[in-house]
Amino acid sequence: MVVYYFGDDITSKKDVILKEPITVRLSGEITPTVNQEGGDNSDGSSAILGLIVIIAIIFTVYTIFNKAVKTIKNILQR
Repeated sequence: MVVYYFGDDITSKKDVILKEPITVRLSGEITPTVNQEGGDNSDGSSAILGLIVIIAIIFTVYTIFNKAVKTIKNILQR
C-alpha cells in the first residue's frame, strides 16, 4: 500500500494499492524491464519491417501480373 501527499498537508493524502513485481539482482547485472500497462514502446523497427513486407508483396504481385499479361499476349499472337 502506498500513501502519498504533497508538502505538510496530510489531509490531501492519497492511498493506492499497487501490485508491482520486485526483482533482486546483483550489482552491475542488466535485466530487461517489462511494461505491464500494454503500452507500445516500439522503436519503429516493427513499422519499418511491416512496410518492407508490404512493398515486397506489391512487387511480387506486380511481377506475377506482368508475367501473366506477357504470357496471354504470346498465346493470343499465335
